[in-house]
Amino acid sequence: MLLSIPVTSVFALCLTLLIIYLALQVVRNRRKHRIGYGDAENKDLCKAIAAHSNAVENIPLALLLLLMLEINQLDQTILIAFGAALLLARIIHAFGLLKSITVSFGRTYGTMLTWLIMIAMAALNVALTLFIE
Repeated sequence: MLLSIPVTSVFALCLTLLIIYLALQVVRNRRKHRIGYGDAENKDLCKAIAAHSNAVENIPLALLLLLMLEINQLDQTILIAFGAALLLARIIHAFGLLKSITVSFGRTYGTMLTWLIMIAMAALNVALTLFIE
């Protein structure tokens, strides 16, 4: 039996492109400032590294939660809403962090929205697994 996971597949593509974009920002800053390793305390490079690493830390777990919901056959409209909200949250966070290391709208609300989405998806996965046949 072939497992169809179109919603997770589409959002995995979009979020992978975001991660690649953020990795390119790290490379661009390394070349611009001629820093081969570490961050040499360069603020632009520090921001780029932080934005990339934060995305790599959060996106895989969020996609796993989305995938489990899709495997558990949650309504596709809800899956798309979760995926779109996650993508928006990660974009807001990334650009907030690329702009400023200090507290910013993007960092604060991108983080809060990401965590809320992940908590909701985790709770819904538990509910679907334990309580719904």
